[in-house]
Amino acid sequence: MTVLIFDDDEDFLGRLNSRFKAQPLRGLRVNSVWCNNAAKAQKAVEKYNPDILFADHMLGLRENAFEVAKKAAENGIHVFTTSGASPKVLEMYANLGIPHVPKSQVADKILELFEK
Repeated sequence: MTVLIFDDDEDFLGRLNSRFKAQPLRGLRVNSVWCNNAAKAQKAVEKYNPDILFADHMLGLRENAFEVAKKAAENGIHVFTTSGASPKVLEMYANLGIPHVPKSQVADKILELFEK
């Protein structure tokens, strides 16, 4: 199972990297990529071709990843948003069938999905 997490929060990505490098699991590849714009996020999706994507909404100061997440979901990738954005933004994702997972719960969600 290949997982991709993209975000512009380096501390969040660092914590995830530490957790999965400290306890690697056979058959699970977790790739975390720092992205500050939608183009970088799209390139990461294309590069890693994940089974599961955890996508932040706001990337940098002016861009968001809504279209990247939407395209990934349309291409059969299981997508979650990790956004802490407004309820209206989360509703936009929910309308596409993209559930919200708070950043504090991403690692546990990855393990839950891997164990299924």
